[in-house]
Amino acid sequence: RAAFRGTSKGLLHQIGSTLLKGEVHNGFLIDETLPVDLAGNQSWFWADPDGKMIVTVSRIFSEYLFQLVVEKGHFEVRLPRLEDSDSLQDLVVQFGSNSLCIRRVVNRKGRLVVLTDIVNLFGQVTFSSSHLSSKFPGQNLHVSTFENNLVYWPTDQGIITEDISKNTFQEIPQTAKIADSSDKLVHLGGGKHFLVVRERQINYLKL
Repeated sequence: RAAFRGTSKGLLHQIGSTLLKGEVHNGFLIDETLPVDLAGNQSWFWADPDGKMIVTVSRIFSEYLFQLVVEKGHFEVRLPRLEDSDSLQDLVVQFGSNSLCIRRVVNRKGRLVVLTDIVNLFGQVTFSSSHLSSKFPGQNLHVSTFENNLVYWPTDQGIITEDISKNTFQEIPQTAKIADSSDKLVHLGGGKHFLVVRERQINYLKL
């Protein structure tokens, strides 16, 4: 689990049930206590590159409590509940300019299902869907990136865009030599600006 997470502005770190946001001022790390309560050793957190959007999740018995911290305030995120037979296998949080995408991978009666939720900056779920993991261009959700209701996937056929609300996939022409399934895509913001991260190389890409 994440006990520390860096941003371009400083450091997020957890002490007990408290989440602190530290920034360097005059050579000293100054901590600010964020308005969330975490559940000891059963919590995780993510942040966008600038630390302006922070998502936390705490496991309380069999329930998962999601919270969002933004400049506008602190919100509880009420995702659709898991079914009684669901077993959480993976969790991915991806940040866009004006929303975020939370994907939970669950084992549902022996099949892996991806639960997708789009959340606005007030913590409200604006769209939800569930699909078998086998329908996606790749099985590693962590290498994709999200922006404006689209997920960008690196594949051996190039970059594929997933329109979450329409449940459609489309190859981006002339990207087969730019990215493959072993890469990771990082959205830089400000439109269609990306990094293609490889083991020994990082390339800039504008689509």
